[in-house]
Amino acid sequence: LIAGTLRPGPVLVDLPSDVLGSRIRATIPENVTRRGYREKVAVNLKQLKKAADIINKAKMPLIYAGGGIVLSGGTEELRALAEKGNIPVTNTLMAIGVMDPSSPLALGMLGMYGAWHCNRAVHDCDCLIAVGARFDDRVTGKVDGFARNARIIHIDIDPASIRKVVNVELPIVGDAKEAMALLCQLVEPRDRSGWLSRIREWENEAPLPRPERDHLAPHEIMEAIRDSAGPNPIVASDVGLSQMWTANYLPFTAPRGYITSGGLGTMGYALPAAMGAAIGNPGRTVFAVCGDGAFQMNVQELATCSYYKIPVKTVVMNNGKLGMVRQFQRVFMKKRYASTDLGKHVDFCTVARGFGVEAIRVQRKEELGKALKKALSLPGPVVVDVETDPDTYCFPMVPPGKMSVEAIFSPDEWEG
Repeated sequence: LIAGTLRPGPVLVDLPSDVLGSRIRATIPENVTRRGYREKVAVNLKQLKKAADIINKAKMPLIYAGGGIVLSGGTEELRALAEKGNIPVTNTLMAIGVMDPSSPLALGMLGMYGAWHCNRAVHDCDCLIAVGARFDDRVTGKVDGFARNARIIHIDIDPASIRKVVNVELPIVGDAKEAMALLCQLVEPRDRSGWLSRIREWENEAPLPRPERDHLAPHEIMEAIRDSAGPNPIVASDVGLSQMWTANYLPFTAPRGYITSGGLGTMGYALPAAMGAAIGNPGRTVFAVCGDGAFQMNVQELATCSYYKIPVKTVVMNNGKLGMVRQFQRVFMKKRYASTDLGKHVDFCTVARGFGVEAIRVQRKEELGKALKKALSLPGPVVVDVETDPDTYCFPMVPPGKMSVEAIFSPDEWEG
């Protein structure tokens, strides 16, 4: 009951061994109740009417969609609201896919490693509708500079999340799907083409970088995965630079196609997560995208993959570094590198074959498309070891303690 309702999460059920070894007679009740626990909170219609009034009066509104909208199953309701009111939508890492990237209202991911135009839209909007989002530090940056021109509406099923970080004007406690459906009935159509055009101008001024390098660039790897995967793939990404590159460069047209550890940020997540996704979704193409550091943290799961012939295609972005930490050392620690150099001595292809898994090494750009095509043609698990540039980092980046619009676009811009 508790694990699957309100804000879902793990629950520990601790049974002593003597209880487990005992025989008991028990009846399982049809309904489970817990004193003081409310499974669902009804949305306050009066608050929703206030929200609609604020939105209808706004000239530059913005929806900030978090993972709660995905958990509620309210993607279609969110899209309907955005389309009716012509309201652009930016999403967090956990809400990737809530908007189809082809929609003119879909802006992309905001935050520390998000697109600059998304952060600028938050900074300049006059109304921010936060749905199923928790205003974490990777999104807000310097809190007192976050959306400082906006009237903020916060819709969340967890009352403890509201006003925890940002002092919002209008709190609404309730299920995100239900709230979106009701709010859509109250919001009026508006022409906000000028606001949308301004955001796209910011995007053109500072697009996501697509550097040309001798080694395979991150966007080239993501584009190759996109071109080879076909419609509706599932991609599990690990934590680190590979996570941010996947989030920024790989398009997802629906939620739950992108799986990542965006709350705890646990390295080693992608491979076992992809295995679960492949077992639960037979017939769908499933990729795991890992950095070489994260891949080594759960590489032993290849044994299970091989034994059960789980068809996960693992792409290892191999730069010989712990890239995200190294980026911090490069930018903020004056190149004082410590414990982030992994070397290139580990032969991932040989390791994979030792587990009975097919493996392909990619060292040149022209090899990647063929390697992915071959990997997808094989019935079981495959590891594709892709050599990448150790000095390619993820930008734009919002430095810690700075406002979200104070992003830097290269490692040499920081003068802190």
